[in-house]
Amino acid sequence: MLRGLLLTPRPDLAHRIEERCAETHQVVLLETLDHYLDEEGLRRFVRAHSPQVIFIDLESSLDSAARLIRHAQKATPRVALVGLLADPHPERILAATREGIREILYAPFAADPFRDTLERVEEQLARVPVEAEASEFVYSFFPAKPGDGASILAANTALHLARLPDNPVLYADLDLSPGLSRFLLKLQNGFSTADALERFPEMDDTMWADIVVELGPLAVLGSGEIRKTLPHQAARVRHFIDFARRRYRMLVMDLDGRFDELSLEAISESRRAFLVMTPDLASVYLAREKMRFLRAHDLDDRISVVLNRWHKDAPINIPGIEEVLGVPIQQTLPDDRAALVNAVMEGGEVAPATALGKELVKLAYALADSRPLLKAEPAKRKVEYFSLVPSKYTLVPGR
Repeated sequence: MLRGLLLTPRPDLAHRIEERCAETHQVVLLETLDHYLDEEGLRRFVRAHSPQVIFIDLESSLDSAARLIRHAQKATPRVALVGLLADPHPERILAATREGIREILYAPFAADPFRDTLERVEEQLARVPVEAEASEFVYSFFPAKPGDGASILAANTALHLARLPDNPVLYADLDLSPGLSRFLLKLQNGFSTADALERFPEMDDTMWADIVVELGPLAVLGSGEIRKTLPHQAARVRHFIDFARRRYRMLVMDLDGRFDELSLEAISESRRAFLVMTPDLASVYLAREKMRFLRAHDLDDRISVVLNRWHKDAPINIPGIEEVLGVPIQQTLPDDRAALVNAVMEGGEVAPATALGKELVKLAYALADSRPLLKAEPAKRKVEYFSLVPSKYTLVPGR
């Protein structure tokens, strides 16, 4: 059965196509949208759901439909496009054909022509070479404030993931200010993530081999010297992630937490993004502000909170932190400074036998296993730790 997407602003047309899909059992509609997607929206939908056929309303807005057809052809060759018309208007048919539409259905969308069209679509897709599979395992880490340990957590997660069998991993430091990866992993290669981003989308395998560092089973793009901001950062990081998805099973990105266009694009492409914080009041406050920002940009649904350097004498307890943030804490990491110092001195991973190492291994295994991340509701308790915060600020978002 084919996977389909239906795009039409007209409810009557949508209803007819949905009925025909249900009757023929040849296609399952993943989504019916009442608007034409832009290029970025279509690209994200194709990546997330891999539709095989897109039904496009040519009646409501031919210009919008034509733009969508061009976007779809760029997104992937393994998507068949089927136009929808109330009547066989010659001008619309000619315009759609010029844009690349090969199949058009006309109202009332009778069952036999509908079946014949989908059979031709299946034959068409069977002749298209299968694309290299793109990995869905893209993760990013960013701090509530500098010094909360996001870089150490990202690097160690990548190191532990790379030790799993048949699990090629790329760790990329996207903190261009620069980040800590070169120091943490004792990298000697003169190239950096900034070099890779500068050369996209012209990157090829030969160029990639010169830039990336191989640390045993782990590939690394480290931080470099401070540089000027690259133009079109969002497009560059998008090309970079697309490139990495097809060459590694897992991509771990280390972000600086500044929420520029580079970081926001990386978070939006992540299966899960980890906000790393510590149990001090400044970190909790900044974590709350970042969660508010992410909610405003509809990115909060992919955020998990990691509480680093947790200890029993912390000035605010876990239920209190959850109440302030409005989300549960995904995982706590102990304050194991000795294990951390040893790892930094050796330029490698935190020893798995230590208290901190055990929790890092647990997190890495959960990501590799793709098990659903916990979504428990935060405890509903009154917080008294922020009594000095001005009353115009609410401690719990939405209240």
